[in-house]
Amino acid sequence: MTNSGGAVGTVTGALFINVAPGSVSIKDNLFRPVQGGRATINLTTFDAGRVTARLYTVAGAFVATLFDADVPKGGTQFQWNGSNSAGAPVASGLYLLRVTGPKIHVTEKIVVVK
Repeated sequence: MTNSGGAVGTVTGALFINVAPGSVSIKDNLFRPVQGGRATINLTTFDAGRVTARLYTVAGAFVATLFDADVPKGGTQFQWNGSNSAGAPVASGLYLLRVTGPKIHVTEKIVVVK
């Protein structure tokens, strides 16, 4: 066990409970931003904490940070309108959304079609 002060010790006969990781789902992960489409990302966390969602090209180039905030446990939702970090529309293609947070390390695909 590790306490809040960082001290580590062994407790015999203790019960260990591992809380399930959160989940990420994308609604409309194939969308047309030129026609007003958006990708809606639904995030569920079972622990409160900082969540970051960054978008990259398949080649690994950074596109935009879509979400970066402390969230309570439960559900959170955010959207992507097809723009990069400068606000310019991205090219058609496949993008990778990397979401990190309390027990969450997920990569999902989003396809933009012009």
